Amino acid sequence: MQFVCLRKKNNINSQSQSSILQAEGSDEFERLCLRKELNQVLLRELCSHGKKAGLERFELPGAVTICPELWTPESGLVTAAFKLKRKPIQDYYQKELKRMYESRSA
Repeated sequence: MQFVCLRKKNNINSQSQSSILQAEGSDEFERLCLRKELNQVLLRELCSHGKKAGLERFELPGAVTICPELWTPESGLVTAAFKLKRKPIQDYYQKELKRMYESRSA
């Protein structure tokens, strides 16, 4: 089984991802996060980077979702030291995680 990946919006900075964001102009970032094209570009780049770093196929993500929400201590998704709170993240994104895993097994 491949794993899936949630990506915070402040981690998006690659050249091709930036060009998609700029091309959209007035669209809000939240709507862009829902675009399959942006998620596919990010997935290709993550897999390409992983392969260059010597990861095995089973170590590469099978699906990606960009999270438009900021992960702050106030949101409950990270601690005051900005460490991930895995259970709250899993609970908050359960619908997206389920969709990504189902799309990989189809």
